[in-house]
Amino acid sequence: MSITVEELAANIDTVLASLGDEKMVNWEVVEQTETNLMKHFDQLFERLYTLKDSLQRVFLINIKNLRQYDAKDLAQKVKDKKLEPVVLKSLTQYAFKNDKEEILLNPSLIKGQVNSIVLPWVGNNLSVTDKIKETNEWLDSKLAELEVFKPKESQEQVKTQEIQQKSEGNDKSNYTFKSDKLNEIASQIQIMHIPSTNNMISIKTYTQIVEGSVDLAEPEFIRITLENRKARREVLYQDGAKYVQLLLDYVNDIENLLMKAQEEICKKIDISQQTLEQSEMLLMERGLGQHVFMLQASARQRIKDKLPKQKQVQMNATKEIIRYQIKLLNEKQDFLKNMIDKLPTTYESGQLVPMVLNLVMGDMIFEEHSYEEEDYISNLENPQLFQDPDMMELLKSIETGVVNLLGKTAFAQQPQGMMGNIPPQMLQKQQQ
Repeated sequence: MSITVEELAANIDTVLASLGDEKMVNWEVVEQTETNLMKHFDQLFERLYTLKDSLQRVFLINIKNLRQYDAKDLAQKVKDKKLEPVVLKSLTQYAFKNDKEEILLNPSLIKGQVNSIVLPWVGNNLSVTDKIKETNEWLDSKLAELEVFKPKESQEQVKTQEIQQKSEGNDKSNYTFKSDKLNEIASQIQIMHIPSTNNMISIKTYTQIVEGSVDLAEPEFIRITLENRKARREVLYQDGAKYVQLLLDYVNDIENLLMKAQEEICKKIDISQQTLEQSEMLLMERGLGQHVFMLQASARQRIKDKLPKQKQVQMNATKEIIRYQIKLLNEKQDFLKNMIDKLPTTYESGQLVPMVLNLVMGDMIFEEHSYEEEDYISNLENPQLFQDPDMMELLKSIETGVVNLLGKTAFAQQPQGMMGNIPPQMLQKQQQ
Protein backbone atom coordinates (compact mmCIF):
# COMPACT_ATOMS: atom_id res chain seq x y z
CA MET A 1 0.00 0.00 0.00
CA SER A 2 1.49 3.32 -1.05
CA ILE A 3 1.73 6.32 1.28
CA THR A 4 0.29 9.58 0.05
CA VAL A 5 1.87 13.00 0.32
CA GLU A 6 -0.89 14.07 2.68
CA GLU A 7 -0.17 11.14 5.03
CA LEU A 8 3.54 12.01 5.08
CA ALA A 9 2.75 15.61 5.94
CA ALA A 10 0.32 14.57 8.70
CA ASN A 11 3.02 12.42 10.31
CA ILE A 12 5.93 14.78 9.73
CA ASP A 13 7.25 14.47 13.33
CA THR A 14 7.62 10.69 13.14
CA VAL A 15 9.13 11.05 9.66
CA LEU A 16 11.78 13.44 11.02
CA ALA A 17 12.46 11.19 14.02
CA SER A 18 12.99 8.19 11.74
CA LEU A 19 15.72 10.08 9.88
CA GLY A 20 17.73 10.92 13.00
CA ASP A 21 20.79 13.11 12.52
CA GLU A 22 21.95 11.46 9.32
CA LYS A 23 22.30 13.75 6.27
CA MET A 24 20.88 12.39 3.04
CA VAL A 25 22.92 14.85 0.93
CA ASN A 26 26.35 16.05 1.93
CA TRP A 27 26.04 19.55 0.48
CA GLU A 28 29.52 20.58 1.62
CA VAL A 29 31.11 17.85 -0.49
CA VAL A 30 28.88 18.57 -3.50
CA GLU A 31 29.56 22.30 -3.42
CA GLN A 32 33.27 21.85 -2.78
CA THR A 33 33.72 19.53 -5.76
CA GLU A 34 31.95 22.04 -8.01
CA THR A 35 34.10 24.88 -6.65
CA ASN A 36 37.28 22.86 -7.24
CA LEU A 37 36.13 21.93 -10.74
CA MET A 38 35.51 25.56 -11.73
CA LYS A 39 38.82 26.60 -10.15
CA HIS A 40 40.73 24.05 -12.20
CA PHE A 41 38.85 25.07 -15.36
CA ASP A 42 39.95 28.67 -14.80
CA GLN A 43 43.54 27.53 -14.24
CA LEU A 44 43.40 25.42 -17.40
CA PHE A 45 42.13 28.32 -19.54
CA GLU A 46 44.83 30.59 -18.16
CA ARG A 47 47.62 28.07 -18.78
CA LEU A 48 46.38 27.25 -22.28
CA TYR A 49 46.48 30.91 -23.30
CA THR A 50 49.92 31.26 -21.71
CA LEU A 51 51.18 28.15 -23.53
CA LYS A 52 49.81 29.38 -26.86
CA ASP A 53 51.44 32.78 -26.37
CA SER A 54 54.79 31.19 -25.42
CA LEU A 55 54.78 28.86 -28.43
CA GLN A 56 53.99 31.75 -30.75
CA ARG A 57 56.95 33.69 -29.35
CA VAL A 58 59.21 30.67 -29.86
CA PHE A 59 57.94 30.51 -33.44
CA LEU A 60 58.87 34.14 -34.11
CA ILE A 61 62.32 33.73 -32.60
CA ASN A 62 63.07 30.52 -34.51
CA ILE A 63 61.81 31.92 -37.81
CA LYS A 64 64.18 34.85 -37.39
CA ASN A 65 67.08 32.52 -36.59
CA LEU A 66 66.36 30.20 -39.50
CA ARG A 67 66.21 33.02 -42.04
CA GLN A 68 69.91 33.73 -41.58
CA TYR A 69 70.69 30.13 -42.61
CA ASP A 70 68.46 30.02 -45.70
CA ALA A 71 71.64 30.17 -47.76
CA LYS A 72 70.29 29.74 -51.28
CA ASP A 73 67.56 32.35 -50.86
CA LEU A 74 69.91 34.88 -49.23
CA ALA A 75 72.64 34.36 -51.83
CA GLN A 76 70.19 34.78 -54.70
CA LYS A 77 68.77 37.99 -53.23
CA VAL A 78 72.26 39.42 -52.73
CA LYS A 79 73.07 38.51 -56.33
CA ASP A 80 69.87 40.25 -57.49
CA LYS A 81 70.80 43.24 -55.30
CA LYS A 82 67.59 42.86 -53.30
CA LEU A 83 69.56 42.53 -50.06
CA GLU A 84 72.84 43.91 -48.79
CA PRO A 85 75.84 41.51 -48.45
CA VAL A 86 75.69 41.90 -44.67
CA VAL A 87 72.83 39.35 -44.59
CA LEU A 88 75.42 36.67 -45.40
CA LYS A 89 77.31 37.26 -42.15
CA SER A 90 76.05 34.09 -40.43
CA LEU A 91 77.11 31.99 -43.43
CA THR A 92 80.77 33.03 -43.38
CA GLN A 93 81.59 30.39 -40.74
CA TYR A 94 80.54 27.69 -43.22
CA ALA A 95 82.56 29.09 -46.14
CA PHE A 96 85.82 27.63 -47.46
CA LYS A 97 88.10 27.80 -50.48
CA ASN A 98 88.54 24.88 -52.84
CA ASP A 99 91.64 23.96 -54.84
CA LYS A 100 90.77 26.61 -57.41
CA GLU A 101 90.58 29.28 -54.70
CA GLU A 102 86.83 29.49 -55.26
CA ILE A 103 84.74 30.29 -52.20
CA LEU A 104 82.05 27.72 -51.50
CA LEU A 105 79.64 26.92 -48.69
CA ASN A 106 79.39 23.60 -46.85
CA PRO A 107 75.68 22.58 -47.09
CA SER A 108 76.08 19.75 -44.57
CA LEU A 109 77.29 22.06 -41.82
CA ILE A 110 74.54 24.57 -42.56
CA LYS A 111 71.92 21.83 -42.43
CA GLY A 112 73.40 20.66 -39.15
CA GLN A 113 72.92 24.11 -37.67
CA VAL A 114 69.39 24.32 -39.07
CA ASN A 115 68.55 20.90 -37.63
CA SER A 116 69.81 21.97 -34.21
CA ILE A 117 67.08 24.62 -34.27
CA VAL A 118 64.34 22.77 -36.13
CA LEU A 119 64.40 19.29 -34.59
CA PRO A 120 63.85 20.24 -30.92
CA TRP A 121 61.31 22.85 -31.98
CA VAL A 122 59.32 20.52 -34.24
CA GLY A 123 59.61 17.72 -31.68
CA ASN A 124 58.16 19.94 -29.00
CA ASN A 125 55.34 21.07 -31.31
CA LEU A 126 54.47 17.46 -32.13
CA SER A 127 54.53 16.51 -28.45
CA VAL A 128 52.22 19.38 -27.50
CA THR A 129 49.95 18.64 -30.49
CA ASP A 130 49.65 14.98 -29.46
CA LYS A 131 48.76 15.94 -25.89
CA ILE A 132 46.18 18.48 -27.05
CA LYS A 133 44.74 15.93 -29.50
CA GLU A 134 44.54 13.34 -26.74
CA THR A 135 42.80 15.87 -24.48
CA ASN A 136 40.38 16.84 -27.26
CA GLU A 137 39.49 13.19 -27.83
CA TRP A 138 38.77 12.78 -24.11
CA LEU A 139 36.65 15.95 -24.18
CA ASP A 140 34.73 14.68 -27.22
CA SER A 141 34.02 11.45 -25.38
CA LYS A 142 32.90 13.29 -22.24
CA LEU A 143 30.68 15.68 -24.18
CA ALA A 144 29.11 12.79 -26.08
CA GLU A 145 28.47 11.08 -22.75
CA LEU A 146 26.71 14.23 -21.53
CA GLU A 147 24.83 14.40 -24.85
CA VAL A 148 26.01 17.91 -25.65
CA PHE A 149 28.52 17.04 -28.37
CA LYS A 150 27.49 17.46 -31.99
CA PRO A 151 30.07 15.65 -34.14
CA LYS A 152 28.67 16.79 -37.47
CA GLU A 153 28.87 20.40 -38.57
CA SER A 154 25.56 22.07 -39.13
CA GLN A 155 24.86 23.80 -42.43
CA GLU A 156 25.18 27.11 -40.58
CA GLN A 157 28.72 26.17 -39.44
CA VAL A 158 29.66 25.22 -43.00
CA LYS A 159 28.35 28.60 -44.21
CA THR A 160 30.39 30.30 -41.49
CA GLN A 161 33.58 28.53 -42.62
CA GLU A 162 32.88 29.57 -46.21
CA ILE A 163 32.40 33.15 -45.01
CA GLN A 164 35.71 33.07 -43.15
CA GLN A 165 37.59 31.65 -46.14
CA LYS A 166 36.16 34.31 -48.45
CA SER A 167 37.05 37.05 -46.00
CA GLU A 168 40.60 35.79 -45.61
CA GLY A 169 40.95 35.95 -49.37
CA ASN A 170 40.84 39.76 -49.45
CA ASP A 171 44.10 41.31 -50.68
CA LYS A 172 45.79 44.65 -50.19
CA SER A 173 45.91 45.82 -53.79
CA ASN A 174 42.70 47.81 -54.19
CA TYR A 175 43.50 50.94 -52.20
CA THR A 176 44.40 54.41 -53.47
CA PHE A 177 46.55 56.76 -51.39
CA LYS A 178 47.15 60.46 -52.05
CA SER A 179 50.75 60.99 -53.15
CA ASP A 180 51.05 64.43 -51.55
CA LYS A 181 49.87 63.04 -48.20
CA LEU A 182 52.30 60.12 -48.52
CA ASN A 183 55.18 62.52 -49.21
CA GLU A 184 54.22 64.68 -46.24
CA ILE A 185 54.09 61.71 -43.85
CA ALA A 186 57.35 60.24 -45.15
CA SER A 187 59.17 63.55 -44.76
CA GLN A 188 58.31 63.68 -41.06
CA ILE A 189 59.61 60.21 -40.17
CA GLN A 190 62.98 60.03 -38.42
CA ILE A 191 64.76 56.90 -39.58
CA MET A 192 66.64 55.46 -36.61
CA HIS A 193 68.16 51.98 -36.37
CA ILE A 194 68.64 49.56 -33.51
CA PRO A 195 72.39 49.45 -32.74
CA SER A 196 74.36 46.33 -33.76
CA THR A 197 71.65 45.06 -36.09
CA ASN A 198 71.24 44.81 -39.84
CA ASN A 199 69.51 48.19 -40.13
CA MET A 200 66.53 47.12 -38.05
CA ILE A 201 64.37 50.17 -37.32
CA SER A 202 63.93 51.55 -33.80
CA ILE A 203 60.69 51.63 -31.84
CA LYS A 204 60.48 55.38 -32.50
CA THR A 205 60.61 54.92 -36.28
CA TYR A 206 58.21 51.99 -36.08
CA THR A 207 55.79 54.13 -34.05
CA GLN A 208 55.91 56.96 -36.61
CA ILE A 209 55.19 54.52 -39.45
CA VAL A 210 52.19 53.00 -37.67
CA GLU A 211 50.79 56.39 -36.65
CA GLY A 212 51.37 57.79 -40.13
CA SER A 213 49.42 54.91 -41.68
CA VAL A 214 46.26 56.16 -39.95
CA ASP A 215 46.48 59.58 -41.63
CA LEU A 216 47.39 58.06 -45.00
CA ALA A 217 44.51 55.57 -44.89
CA GLU A 218 41.87 58.10 -43.78
CA PRO A 219 40.13 58.78 -47.15
CA GLU A 220 40.03 55.10 -48.09
CA PHE A 221 38.79 54.16 -44.62
CA ILE A 222 35.88 56.59 -44.90
CA ARG A 223 35.01 55.29 -48.38
CA ILE A 224 35.16 51.62 -47.33
CA THR A 225 33.13 52.27 -44.16
CA LEU A 226 30.34 54.14 -45.93
CA GLU A 227 30.11 51.59 -48.75
CA ASN A 228 30.08 48.64 -46.36
CA ARG A 229 27.46 50.24 -44.11
CA LYS A 230 25.14 50.74 -47.08
CA ALA A 231 25.58 47.14 -48.27
CA ARG A 232 25.17 45.69 -44.74
CA ARG A 233 22.00 47.58 -43.97
CA GLU A 234 20.34 46.42 -47.15
CA VAL A 235 20.48 42.80 -45.93
CA LEU A 236 20.43 43.27 -42.14
CA TYR A 237 17.03 41.60 -41.65
CA GLN A 238 16.88 39.65 -44.92
CA ASP A 239 20.06 37.55 -45.12
CA GLY A 240 22.00 36.89 -41.91
CA ALA A 241 24.76 34.91 -43.61
CA LYS A 242 25.43 37.63 -46.18
CA TYR A 243 25.32 40.27 -43.46
CA VAL A 244 28.00 38.47 -41.43
CA GLN A 245 30.00 38.01 -44.62
CA LEU A 246 29.95 41.78 -45.12
CA LEU A 247 30.93 42.34 -41.47
CA LEU A 248 33.96 40.08 -41.82
CA ASP A 249 34.84 41.65 -45.17
CA TYR A 250 34.84 45.03 -43.46
CA VAL A 251 37.04 43.91 -40.56
CA ASN A 252 39.54 42.32 -42.97
CA ASP A 253 39.41 45.30 -45.33
CA ILE A 254 40.36 47.74 -42.57
CA GLU A 255 43.15 45.44 -41.39
CA ASN A 256 44.53 45.13 -44.93
CA LEU A 257 44.13 48.87 -45.54
CA LEU A 258 46.32 49.77 -42.56
CA MET A 259 48.92 47.14 -43.45
CA LYS A 260 49.05 48.43 -47.03
CA ALA A 261 49.40 52.02 -45.78
CA GLN A 262 52.34 50.99 -43.62
CA GLU A 263 53.93 49.21 -46.60
CA GLU A 264 53.57 52.30 -48.79
CA ILE A 265 55.17 54.53 -46.16
CA CYS A 266 58.07 52.08 -45.84
CA LYS A 267 58.58 52.03 -49.59
CA LYS A 268 58.73 55.81 -49.64
CA ILE A 269 61.48 55.92 -47.01
CA ASP A 270 63.40 52.97 -48.53
CA ILE A 271 62.56 50.41 -45.86
CA SER A 272 61.70 47.00 -47.26
CA GLN A 273 58.71 45.02 -46.09
CA GLN A 274 61.13 42.35 -44.90
CA THR A 275 63.00 44.88 -42.76
CA LEU A 276 59.71 46.12 -41.27
CA GLU A 277 58.63 42.58 -40.37
CA GLN A 278 62.04 41.62 -38.99
CA SER A 279 62.20 44.83 -36.97
CA GLU A 280 58.79 44.11 -35.51
CA MET A 281 59.92 40.62 -34.46
CA LEU A 282 63.16 41.96 -32.99
CA LEU A 283 61.28 44.59 -30.98
CA MET A 284 59.00 41.86 -29.64
CA GLU A 285 61.98 39.70 -28.72
CA ARG A 286 63.46 42.62 -26.79
CA GLY A 287 60.43 42.92 -24.55
CA LEU A 288 58.42 45.45 -26.54
CA GLY A 289 55.75 43.02 -27.73
CA GLN A 290 53.00 44.64 -25.67
CA HIS A 291 54.04 48.08 -26.91
CA VAL A 292 53.93 46.90 -30.54
CA PHE A 293 50.51 45.34 -29.98
CA MET A 294 49.15 48.50 -28.36
CA LEU A 295 50.46 50.66 -31.22
CA GLN A 296 48.67 48.55 -33.81
CA ALA A 297 45.48 48.36 -31.69
CA SER A 298 45.55 52.12 -31.15
CA ALA A 299 45.83 52.69 -34.89
CA ARG A 300 42.66 50.67 -35.43
CA GLN A 301 40.82 52.80 -32.87
CA ARG A 302 42.25 56.14 -34.03
CA ILE A 303 41.19 55.57 -37.61
CA LYS A 304 37.58 55.23 -36.44
CA ASP A 305 37.84 58.77 -35.11
CA LYS A 306 38.44 59.95 -38.69
CA LEU A 307 34.79 59.43 -39.61
CA PRO A 308 33.17 62.89 -39.93
CA LYS A 309 30.10 63.73 -37.85
CA GLN A 310 26.91 64.21 -39.82
CA LYS A 311 24.78 65.45 -36.91
CA GLN A 312 25.17 67.06 -33.50
CA VAL A 313 23.63 64.82 -30.84
CA GLN A 314 22.74 66.20 -27.41
CA MET A 315 23.21 64.20 -24.20
CA ASN A 316 19.46 63.56 -23.83
CA ALA A 317 19.36 62.02 -27.30
CA THR A 318 22.42 59.94 -26.39
CA LYS A 319 20.55 58.59 -23.38
CA GLU A 320 17.67 57.63 -25.65
CA ILE A 321 20.13 55.75 -27.86
CA ILE A 322 21.44 53.83 -24.83
CA ARG A 323 17.88 53.03 -23.74
CA TYR A 324 17.26 51.69 -27.23
CA GLN A 325 20.41 49.55 -26.94
CA ILE A 326 19.08 48.11 -23.68
CA LYS A 327 15.79 47.40 -25.42
CA LEU A 328 17.62 45.60 -28.24
CA LEU A 329 19.64 43.50 -25.78
CA ASN A 330 16.43 42.47 -24.00
CA GLU A 331 13.96 42.13 -26.87
CA LYS A 332 16.26 41.25 -29.79
CA GLN A 333 18.60 38.96 -27.86
CA ASP A 334 17.94 35.94 -30.12
CA PHE A 335 18.59 38.03 -33.23
CA LEU A 336 21.90 39.39 -31.85
CA LYS A 337 22.94 35.96 -30.57
CA ASN A 338 22.29 34.47 -34.01
CA MET A 339 24.56 37.08 -35.62
CA ILE A 340 27.41 36.46 -33.14
CA ASP A 341 27.06 32.68 -33.40
CA LYS A 342 27.64 32.92 -37.15
CA LEU A 343 31.26 33.85 -36.41
CA PRO A 344 33.81 31.01 -36.48
CA THR A 345 34.26 29.74 -32.90
CA THR A 346 37.98 30.48 -32.65
CA TYR A 347 39.98 32.46 -30.12
CA GLU A 348 40.68 35.10 -32.78
CA SER A 349 36.96 35.47 -33.55
CA GLY A 350 36.34 35.83 -29.83
CA GLN A 351 38.42 38.97 -29.92
CA LEU A 352 36.15 40.34 -32.67
CA VAL A 353 32.91 39.89 -30.71
CA PRO A 354 32.88 43.44 -29.24
CA MET A 355 33.46 44.94 -32.70
CA VAL A 356 30.80 42.75 -34.31
CA LEU A 357 28.25 43.51 -31.59
CA ASN A 358 29.09 47.20 -31.93
CA LEU A 359 28.58 47.15 -35.71
CA VAL A 360 25.32 45.19 -35.60
CA MET A 361 23.80 47.41 -32.92
CA GLY A 362 25.11 50.49 -34.73
CA ASP A 363 23.19 49.44 -37.84
CA MET A 364 20.03 48.84 -35.79
CA ILE A 365 20.40 52.22 -34.05
CA PHE A 366 20.71 53.93 -37.44
CA GLU A 367 17.55 52.20 -38.64
CA GLU A 368 15.65 53.50 -35.59
CA HIS A 369 17.22 56.92 -34.87
CA SER A 370 19.17 57.83 -38.05
CA TYR A 371 22.32 58.47 -35.98
CA GLU A 372 25.75 57.07 -36.80
CA GLU A 373 28.15 56.09 -34.02
CA GLU A 374 30.48 59.00 -34.79
CA ASP A 375 27.58 61.42 -34.23
CA TYR A 376 27.19 60.58 -30.54
CA ILE A 377 30.30 58.67 -29.43
CA SER A 378 32.01 61.81 -28.10
CA ASN A 379 29.21 62.16 -25.54
CA LEU A 380 30.09 58.71 -24.19
CA GLU A 381 33.74 59.75 -23.78
CA ASN A 382 32.94 62.82 -21.67
CA PRO A 383 34.36 62.38 -18.11
CA GLN A 384 31.33 64.22 -16.70
CA LEU A 385 29.25 61.29 -17.92
CA PHE A 386 30.20 59.32 -14.82
CA GLN A 387 28.84 62.06 -12.53
CA ASP A 388 25.35 61.59 -13.95
CA PRO A 389 23.38 59.06 -11.81
CA ASP A 390 20.85 58.47 -14.58
CA MET A 391 23.59 57.70 -17.09
CA MET A 392 25.38 55.39 -14.65
CA GLU A 393 22.16 53.44 -14.14
CA LEU A 394 21.76 53.11 -17.91
CA LEU A 395 25.36 51.90 -18.27
CA LYS A 396 24.81 49.27 -15.58
CA SER A 397 21.70 48.04 -17.36
CA ILE A 398 23.42 47.79 -20.71
CA GLU A 399 26.41 46.00 -19.16
CA THR A 400 24.05 43.44 -17.67
CA GLY A 401 22.40 43.03 -21.08
CA VAL A 402 25.71 42.48 -22.86
CA VAL A 403 26.90 39.96 -20.23
CA ASN A 404 23.63 38.03 -20.51
CA LEU A 405 23.80 38.04 -24.29
CA LEU A 406 27.40 36.84 -24.54
CA GLY A 407 26.73 34.21 -21.88
CA LYS A 408 24.29 32.56 -24.30
CA THR A 409 26.59 32.62 -27.33
CA ALA A 410 29.36 30.29 -28.46
CA PHE A 411 31.77 32.83 -26.91
CA ALA A 412 30.48 32.51 -23.35
CA GLN A 413 33.99 31.78 -22.03
CA GLN A 414 35.73 35.06 -22.80
CA PRO A 415 39.11 36.12 -21.38
CA GLN A 416 38.69 38.07 -18.16
CA GLY A 417 38.56 41.84 -18.48
CA MET A 418 37.06 41.83 -21.96
CA MET A 419 33.91 43.67 -20.97
CA GLY A 420 35.51 46.96 -19.95
CA ASN A 421 33.14 49.91 -20.14
CA ILE A 422 29.76 49.43 -21.73
CA PRO A 423 27.86 50.32 -24.00
CA PRO A 424 29.21 48.26 -26.91
CA GLN A 425 30.95 51.26 -28.49
CA MET A 426 32.86 51.79 -25.25
CA LEU A 427 33.35 48.05 -24.79
CA GLN A 428 35.10 47.90 -28.16
CA LYS A 429 37.37 50.82 -27.31
CA GLN A 430 38.24 49.33 -23.93
CA GLN A 431 39.35 46.04 -25.46
CA GLN A 432 41.50 47.79 -28.07
